[in-house]
Amino acid sequence: MADGVGGNTILAALTDADREGEPLPPPPDKAPGGWDEPAATTRLATAVRDRLMQDAERGRALAGAAWRTIREPGALMQAAEAVGGLLEDVAYRSPSPLAASGRARRLSGLEIDFEQLRQTRKALQGRMIDVLLTGVASAMGEWHRQQGHGKVEELLTLVPINLRPPELQGVDAGIGNRTTGILVRLPIGRRRPIPRFREVRKRVEARKRNASSELLPELTGALAALPAALYRRLFYASAQQIDLIVTNVPGIPIPRYVAGAEITSAYPYAPVAPQCPISVALYGYRGRLFVGIDADATAVPDLDPFRDMLERSFQELVDSALGKAAKRADG
Repeated sequence: MADGVGGNTILAALTDADREGEPLPPPPDKAPGGWDEPAATTRLATAVRDRLMQDAERGRALAGAAWRTIREPGALMQAAEAVGGLLEDVAYRSPSPLAASGRARRLSGLEIDFEQLRQTRKALQGRMIDVLLTGVASAMGEWHRQQGHGKVEELLTLVPINLRPPELQGVDAGIGNRTTGILVRLPIGRRRPIPRFREVRKRVEARKRNASSELLPELTGALAALPAALYRRLFYASAQQIDLIVTNVPGIPIPRYVAGAEITSAYPYAPVAPQCPISVALYGYRGRLFVGIDADATAVPDLDPFRDMLERSFQELVDSALGKAAKRADG
């Protein structure tokens, strides 16, 4: 298992840092396809050990939550606020037609000049995730209006948050899943790019400060102690309310090579969740931002128009922000 940042480690293992590459180790002196099959007793002991380790981890999560409540009296109120926030999200019902779902998938992508987005972020005095979410919000708003659903004002959006320190973002990230996430109601009804950006930034910051976001890793560990059937029902109940996934993965800024050939493009694709029909993944590579769109073909049967909307929305935000900054400089 690897999250988006952990995928950088896999990319590094499959590619070279220079065109010449490095010599491969000699092949093992073993018959092709041969391996040692462990005995049934060994497999059974491994399964029992893994189950005990999972139960112990769940127990530690519960004990940690209980100890924090005893040690910090205010933690109980914070936990109640967090649970309330999660229940509010689970009860959310979006009027978006994206509720439709099927089995077919459609993929598309585009690339954007990363330096323009950096200048936009600086001009608007926000974070890169605010810029990216603003662009996605604009495209989703235009798509809904073209579909005859102009009254849809917001979409419940899952935004994964990377928990790795800055020094473990690139090829040294290591595999595994070290992420959490926040749920943001993306304001797709806002037409003007700068006011839309300000609203997105306000909502993201408010959500990051919310107790449900701060305690999400601990809550997830505690909920994992529930019976598996109940845990699955809670997961699907919450996942079905999410309209959209937007994930920004810190990429590798230097070129990588495969068998002497330079990799010129790197499109990321994030899976769609149950009843969540579209995901937008963003990945920086060699000064470009590559955007991968993964969509349920039932909810979004024609992905090309949405791709074009997304490209226009980013350019509109860049032009508005940099044009405003130029006017301030001239004035």
